[in-house]
Amino acid sequence: MLPCMSSKFFYLLILLTCTNYCFGQPKPANLVETNPDRAKLIYQDVVNFWQAFDTLLLTDNKNAFMDHYVKVGTEGVKNFMDNDRIISGDSLRNYVMANKLKYESVRQNTLGLPNTEKKIRSVYYAFKYLYPMAKYPPVYFVVGRFNTGGTAKPEYQIIGAEMNEPDNIVYIVAHELVHANQQIPYKYKILLEQCIIEGSADFLGELISGKVSSRSAYEYAKGKEEFLWR
Repeated sequence: MLPCMSSKFFYLLILLTCTNYCFGQPKPANLVETNPDRAKLIYQDVVNFWQAFDTLLLTDNKNAFMDHYVKVGTEGVKNFMDNDRIISGDSLRNYVMANKLKYESVRQNTLGLPNTEKKIRSVYYAFKYLYPMAKYPPVYFVVGRFNTGGTAKPEYQIIGAEMNEPDNIVYIVAHELVHANQQIPYKYKILLEQCIIEGSADFLGELISGKVSSRSAYEYAKGKEEFLWR
């Protein structure tokens, strides 16, 4: 018989044990930590973005984003380049100039992200309590083209700083942290796979942070449960 435990802990064991043993453990990356206090939260790309932004406006340097953001970017920026989220320095410059006021409106929010660090580490400890084998890859905060809120693999988390209000950062980090620990080679070919991968990240992310990062799917589903199950 199963030992007495709450349903939440039972589902936690199923979701994380399955992803670890069914799909195998990846080789740990150099920057992946097991201690929440040592987990790396990297904000340099945000600083670099605004340096490039101001350089472009003040000097009309057409290469500002290439020189001050892309070339000196962390692995977070490099990943966003490779996955067509930033595309290139020229593409980013053109998008920024076409949406200059939109970027200006989020400047202070992005520069204030270090203020969320204590809350993020409290989420890390909550995850450690529920799942002692948890891994904490570095979190890169980057500024992109308003097209990605966050993404994760076992070796990193990348958060789109311009896409998230400071109050929501903790919840998106929690969601992506679960993804980083799922260790699944995502294919997203069938709906059930998407439901398990994203639903479990929402479920466990809410357990460790107190909220889900986005309520839109839940609002849509209200009253449609029978239809969606079919």
